[in-house]
Formats: sequence, structure tokens, C-alpha cells
Amino acid sequence: MNIDVVSQFEFGDADGLRSFALAHRFVHTQTALALAVRANSLVVPSGGLWGQLYEDAWIEQMRASLRDEPIGVPPPVNDWLRQHAQVHQDEYNALNVGQVPDLSNVNFGNAEQFYDWMDAHRQIHTIVQNLLGLQ
Repeated sequence: MNIDVVSQFEFGDADGLRSFALAHRFVHTQTALALAVRANSLVVPSGGLWGQLYEDAWIEQMRASLRDEPIGVPPPVNDWLRQHAQVHQDEYNALNVGQVPDLSNVNFGNAEQFYDWMDAHRQIHTIVQNLLGLQ
């Protein structure tokens, strides 16, 4: 499964984020299964990684910014970012890729940071999926 198409939604687009989050769950599941089979490695995202709380908080962070009422990074988003970055590092470790770019430090209430993060994240998935033959 390719994450590129669903990663290209506009800043503030709640439906786009929800579509991305759903596809993203499938991509990480597919990646974990492929790593278990091909790399003999077990990379299991924590249960909190896929929670509705981070999606809702991420949407509110973008909406607040669009209302010119920016808020800081909500705790559910911060927790998800840390867990998610670790999952990607575990994938890189299993594939001997090296250090994953830092995905844990972003303010999704800032459009520029949002787009930069989405681009870096998409590139990380492309590298992992290519190495696993999933593209």
C-alpha cells in the first residue's frame, strides 16, 4: 500500500487527515508483517499509536491555527509523535538503514511545519516500503 496519495491533503482538512490516519494504520500493519517475515524482526506499534485522541487533537490544532487562535502541541499529539517516531526508528534499525529523521518535533498548528513533516514522513515510508518490496 502506498501512502503518497493520502498524504497529500490540505492543512486543516479534517476528512483528509482521517483518510490519511486510516491508510497509515494499514501501511504500518503491512510494514510490521513484512518485517516479521522478511527481516525476521518484530516491530509492533504501541496500542496508543492509533488512538482517536491524537487525530481529534491534531485536527483541533490545525483548526485553532486557521482561526488565528494557535495552541501548543496537545498531549495526545505529542505522545503519538514520540511513539510514532520510535516505530519508524525501529523499522530503520530492523532494515539497517541508520537514523530516521526526527518526526517527534513538529507543531501541526503551523502549516509550513505540517507540510515539511508530511513530506519527510512520506519519504521515510517510501524508503521502508521499497526495501521491503511493498511499493
